[in-house]
Amino acid sequence: LERTRLHNRINSILGIYDIAVIKHYPLPADYIQGMAAPYEYFQKICMPDGCTPALNDAGWGDARSKLEEALKLFPDRNDYRYTISQGKEGTPPAYTSAWLPYAGWYIMRSGWTTNDLYAHFEVGPFAPAHNHEDKLSFILHANGKRLITEGGTFAYDTSRWRYHILSAGAHNVTRVDGMDQNRRALDNDSIRYNWSPLPNRWISTPDYDFGEGFYTEGFGPNHDTTVKQCRSLVRIANRY
Repeated sequence: LERTRLHNRINSILGIYDIAVIKHYPLPADYIQGMAAPYEYFQKICMPDGCTPALNDAGWGDARSKLEEALKLFPDRNDYRYTISQGKEGTPPAYTSAWLPYAGWYIMRSGWTTNDLYAHFEVGPFAPAHNHEDKLSFILHANGKRLITEGGTFAYDTSRWRYHILSAGAHNVTRVDGMDQNRRALDNDSIRYNWSPLPNRWISTPDYDFGEGFYTEGFGPNHDTTVKQCRSLVRIANRY
């Protein structure tokens, strides 16, 4: 959902820019500069194969194509050039791993080549729509292959497959006494939005990364909160 919204916002803002160019209408000097942060998001989450993680109903996207758009606006971004060319041009980003405290996403990587280790760890809110029961799930990519994946998305119908894709069963999370995560029926905006950065611990050094998440919103149809789940992910010098 976060990525879908960001795509739409970037496209809307760029649409104004494209029309202004065609009409020779001057925009404020800082208009395009304001696009830098949204595009940086695609750099941070880009997987070694160039995809964006298929979280919620977004599907596997193409991060490199978004960075190609960005490079037209910011031609001095040699780190974008490096990611787009898979290391043939430009220079690698100054960072490797990242923490997105509003989305609740940890991105851990050993480097920026197609064979480097990469993990995306989801500890964020449920969001108001297009959401899956996937809190504390992770995606793992290593040595050029996707080792632990994600259920992806499915047609917006009422089939059993659609129900499965939305459920915790399509994600690598823990069940409790045969019960799955169940946030969908909860009428609680604190589950759907982060109004401030999450306080989860994030430690990132050249030798290791550490991130943690908590599931406290209940399991099963009655939202049983007897069990509160914690999952941590650690990357230690090219290992997880």
